[in-house]
Amino acid sequence: MTALRAACSLIGVLLLTHGCARALPPPDPESALATADPAASDPAAAERLMVEAAAAYRQRPDEQAVEESITLWLRAAVADATDAAPIIGAVRAQTWLAEYAAEPSRRNTVAQEAVQTAQWCRRREVSNPDCSYYLALAVGVQANQVRSTATEGLDIIVRALNNAIESGEREDQAGPHRVLALVYLRAPGWPLGPGNPDTGLIHAEAAVDLFPGFAPNWLALAEAYDKTEQVEASGSAYHCALELAVASVNPDAATWRQEAETALSENPGTCSDPRYDSGSKPSGQ
Repeated sequence: MTALRAACSLIGVLLLTHGCARALPPPDPESALATADPAASDPAAAERLMVEAAAAYRQRPDEQAVEESITLWLRAAVADATDAAPIIGAVRAQTWLAEYAAEPSRRNTVAQEAVQTAQWCRRREVSNPDCSYYLALAVGVQANQVRSTATEGLDIIVRALNNAIESGEREDQAGPHRVLALVYLRAPGWPLGPGNPDTGLIHAEAAVDLFPGFAPNWLALAEAYDKTEQVEASGSAYHCALELAVASVNPDAATWRQEAETALSENPGTCSDPRYDSGSKPSGQ
């Protein structure tokens, strides 16, 4: 499964505003996903649609192409009502669009659509850890766009990510560890929230250990080092992230590079972390 997007930077702001709206309203019972018939599934047709969807998604940051990928993945999910993979693809594209769409109204709408779609994933394969991971991302982008869902959303995000880590920690280049690290690093601490930089560092290090060739893992680790007052190590990690981002052909690499360069303007150094040696070839392309 291809990588989702950058480092889920939205998590940093979703907790700034308290809210009370439901983060997981019941999915629409009249949607095409709700009425898809498992007995009429056509896996071959679904596979063709998924190939087309993946090709369209690779054209990001072209918004129109990402929109087309969502349509294709959802068509595939209807064509094969037994498989969660096309639903995961649709959520991945929806969460990307919820962060990067030019129009605020579209970001708002697609963020809520992502939460709806993600819930159908868990209804198809309740024990699939990838469904938990992408539900967490969907709830995160929704909380970023609809701040009134943030209070309930945070608890859902943490539980979903921990569920994903238990049996699916490698998804999206260690995405469950990476995103949970950012939650702990950016959330307010007790009693307002679960924020804990030391715990964030543990998860960021786990992400780098699993996939040292993925730049967003190093960005999360650099932030964790910064939040735990390890300035030199933070600068080194940002340099590692920058080198990987420059070498990467991932469509999101420019975003990673910009984040690293911005941080390094105030924190110079070199990539000296020994874990970088095994990750010198960029992954997640």
